[in-house]
Amino acid sequence: MKGLVKTWIALAAGLLFSGMAQAADFSKLTYMTENYPPYNFSAKGVIQGISVDLLLAMGKQAGVPLKLNMIKLYPWARAYNQTLKGPNMVLFATTRTKAREALFKWVGPIANTDTVLLAKKGSGISISSPADMKKYTIGVVKDDVGEQLVKAAGVPAGKIKSSSKPTQVAQKLAKGGFSFLPMSKIART
Repeated sequence: MKGLVKTWIALAAGLLFSGMAQAADFSKLTYMTENYPPYNFSAKGVIQGISVDLLLAMGKQAGVPLKLNMIKLYPWARAYNQTLKGPNMVLFATTRTKAREALFKWVGPIANTDTVLLAKKGSGISISSPADMKKYTIGVVKDDVGEQLVKAAGVPAGKIKSSSKPTQVAQKLAKGGFSFLPMSKIART
């Protein structure tokens, strides 16, 4: 299966980020992201990436300089769930899907993305429809769009193995812990 879903990545906020008029409002927000290169990641203790650069540029354009120390790097499930509990939370970069549409106020898009199914080279796995996925055990990042899409495709809960970090999911795939995992085509773990 070439792509599980084609979506786009955006900034998601627990309140209307783009409509804020006063600089003081930006300082009251909590900015959260995950380690998901090339969009957002930490290298040598510095948070960086495409979406980090865009967030900082938005702040600068709005006349509100945001600083890197205002951004917290958390495992995806933690950042996602804290943002859902809001208010005053900004979660980036987030794949915008129909299921998530009403959960956030959206800023973006940042980029188009394809969520694809990754398997070990030589596995012989062939997926031509969502129903084919039900035969396999699938590794996912907890609360990630990949998990949500796999569940929406009807994969039984017992066939889905979740972990809190993309690197853990990739390592388990490499060790044969499951058959494949859904991930953005551009992301690197």
